[in-house]
Amino acid sequence: MSEPDLHKKYDVERQKQLRPEGVNQYTDFRDPDIGENLGRDPCVDHNEVFTSGSILKDGASTKFMIVGAGHVGILHAVRLINAGFKAEDIVLVDTADGFGGTWYWNRYPGIM
Repeated sequence: MSEPDLHKKYDVERQKQLRPEGVNQYTDFRDPDIGENLGRDPCVDHNEVFTSGSILKDGASTKFMIVGAGHVGILHAVRLINAGFKAEDIVLVDTADGFGGTWYWNRYPGIM
């Protein structure tokens, strides 16, 4: 397939995906009624989290804070440990109650 034919093919597919509503087809997560509970983990006792405090303490030293505890965040932590840093120097933070990112949020029964 020639390059112009390929571009034409992709343009045809793109046109199938466009909707007349344009950007109005998307939810505006800046709306407080919608965004307030977005990313809120239903498995977390939020009252307990707020009363128990943070693992990050004033005056403590943390060399690395990794935002996101999905596969990539975990891999970065492992690479830092392999590079000689101590696990105690690394903190992973996530909105979820556990590690795994997509694999945490989307439970896949039967997949090990």
